[in-house]
Amino acid sequence: VSDAGMLWTLVVISGGIVTGAVTMSMIVAMLVEGQVRIIFGRRQLQRKIASLSGHVIVCGYGRMGGMVADELVSAGKQVVVIDNNDTQIQAAETAALLYVRGNAERDDVLLAAGVERADVLVTTLATDAENVFVTLSAREINPGLRIIAVARDTSTQDKLIKAGANRVVCAHTLGASRMAAVVLRPAVVDFVEMAGQGGEIEMDQVKLSDGSRLVGKSLKELELPSRLGVHVCAVQRSGGEPIYQPSPDFVLETHDILVLI
Repeated sequence: VSDAGMLWTLVVISGGIVTGAVTMSMIVAMLVEGQVRIIFGRRQLQRKIASLSGHVIVCGYGRMGGMVADELVSAGKQVVVIDNNDTQIQAAETAALLYVRGNAERDDVLLAAGVERADVLVTTLATDAENVFVTLSAREINPGLRIIAVARDTSTQDKLIKAGANRVVCAHTLGASRMAAVVLRPAVVDFVEMAGQGGEIEMDQVKLSDGSRLVGKSLKELELPSRLGVHVCAVQRSGGEPIYQPSPDFVLETHDILVLI
């Protein structure tokens, strides 16, 4: 090789080394930046969940769980989703929901979702066995938690109640009752739907706290229909049976839940 050839070879080698080094550094930077972004994103998500209290945990972000979570968020509730399916986690992230990736049957996953500080847990997993196991685990961690479980089979409802669920919803039974009601009492169904969606008529509930000004007063004294256009159609005593159509002399107590229309 001549002197000129040697010089050209040195230029080619130097250029190749520089080009390769720059390319490799760009690839490494992209990988590191992506990993750092993922790590910081997870830590930020964990901090947000750790700051929650009195929130709702939805186990399973499938068709039913997704609808439940969306309804709760629309009502202003703080929701944390638990799921181990990548597609459903991505859907929860797209919906700007807080989430924990993992199996809801595991205690560490429930604790990561703040189950010990949560107010309600809704489990809508694919099988009844999973829902029973989640109910048992959540009830053991937080005895005061309100648990609402979905039963795929009517025979599982008693098992979920025994496992610690406060309320069990069976889609088949609920759907059949709703269809029969539409046939037998269509006007009543329309009225309830209209009241649930708000508008001119709306149904809601209010729980009386310790410092409520309504405690110790009768419905007649409060004059809610004339002052606020609100009628008390039922009262749920703490630990007691609901009282329907309370009389004007009915006196309200602390922790009463008023069903209003």
